[in-house]
Amino acid sequence: MEQQPARRTPPVHVWVDTTMRWGPSSLPGILLTWRRTTPREGVVVWQGLCVFALVPPPRSPGDLVVYQQWVDAAHIQPMAAQDPPRARG
Repeated sequence: MEQQPARRTPPVHVWVDTTMRWGPSSLPGILLTWRRTTPREGVVVWQGLCVFALVPPPRSPGDLVVYQQWVDAAHIQPMAAQDPPRARG
């Protein structure tokens, strides 16, 4: 049986980290909605539509880039605390 992401009514604050390092590289974002994708190699993948911002080096606020994109659920964690989550394992 496929596992569904924890149910929360979007929009919710989340951490987004496409590097899977979960730490300083995690970005605060807003989860707008969920979708279930068509199977990839027989596996159904859940994705969240997220909005998040990135300030690329040298970290000048004028260089802010805002993204809105579908992100795999494995790269999204609820923002339960001020600090980003730590890597697992």
